[in-house]
Amino acid sequence: MQCYQHLAATIAVSNSLESLPDVRHKLPLSVIADWMDENRIEIEDVLFASADDIKAQLEPLVRQNQPLLLRAA
Repeated sequence: MQCYQHLAATIAVSNSLESLPDVRHKLPLSVIADWMDENRIEIEDVLFASADDIKAQLEPLVRQNQPLLLRAA
């Protein structure tokens, strides 16, 4: 069950990242999962949050990690 929750949270973060103007391309889910771990994004926080809440949480992190995310694609 935990694997499904982790996958669902990773997909939710992926969808939110793709909708941000600073991220111009689709990232592999494995890269997003690693990025979530590095930035201490909790699965439970993402699963029970709205898309707008996820975007608000991700925007400052994307600005900090933008060079890293652009190289990951």
